[in-house]
Amino acid sequence: LCVHGDTPGAARIAARVREALEAAGTGIGAFA
Repeated sequence: LCVHGDTPGAARIAARVREALEAAGTGIGAFA
């Protein structure tokens, strides 16, 4: 998943996506 930092509201979008993924039981972690 890639959210471009120059997109208006990018931080808010990323936070909402993370919340939704966590609520669905999806693991979140670093790629590298």
